[in-house]
Parts: sequence; C-alpha cells; structure tokens
Amino acid sequence: MIGAVFGATGVLAGALGAHALRGVLGDQELESYETAVRYQLLHAVALLSAGVMSQSGPVLANSWTRWMMKLAAGGFAVGTLLFSGGIYVWLATGARAIVHLVPVGGVVLVLGWLAIVAGAVGFRGGGQGEPHSAHGTPSEME
Repeated sequence: MIGAVFGATGVLAGALGAHALRGVLGDQELESYETAVRYQLLHAVALLSAGVMSQSGPVLANSWTRWMMKLAAGGFAVGTLLFSGGIYVWLATGARAIVHLVPVGGVVLVLGWLAIVAGAVGFRGGGQGEPHSAHGTPSEME
C-alpha cells in the first residue's frame, strides 16, 4: 500500500513540477525536484516489487529471503521519505538543515537494494530457511 501511495503522489508531484513549478523554482532547484520525483517513482515500484516478492510461494518457504525482501521494502519506504521528502521539504520551506537528511535517505535506499541482493544470494527455493553459502548449508558441511 505504501508503494502505491508513493506512486500516486509521485505522479502528482511530477505533474506539479512540470506545470506549476516551472518559473517558480530556479534551474538547480527544479533539477533537484525532478530528481526527488524520479527517485520516488522508481522506489515506489521497487517497494511494490519487494512486497510482492516477500509474499510469493517460494520466498515464503525461505525465511532468510522473506526477511531480506521485507528489509528491502522498509529501506525503500524510509529511504524515499528521507531522500525525496527531504528535497520536497527543503524546496517548500527553504529549511536548508533538512538537506542533511537527503544523503542519509540515499544510503538507506542503497541498503534496500543490497537487501534484495542478499535475499537473492540466500534464495534456494527449497524452504530450508537458511542463507545459501558457496560451501553448502551447515548440515551439508558436517
């Protein structure tokens, strides 16, 4: 649901930027705004995808991958709020202090993507619930 809200508000924000904010914001501010919208829309889809993946049959059988997909979804939600939200608040209020949250949001977004990688690496589809290792599962190494 959060991903859908981010998607809908991202489309609205994009329309606002394309029609109402041109001429109001300077070129650099408008570029920042467009970056915020782009990241919001991209991560809305990523958030929806991580949510769907965390509920798919094979992933449900693998606790590690399911946990990583949920962690990714949380990272995308929090990261979008900090990154895009920080830019929106800065441009709306002029509060430069909020800009310090933007790179934190970017790091959280990257961590969300890395959680997807960790979930994919750990996915075996067999429902063992343990991350996959190049050396086999703990029971295979005994």
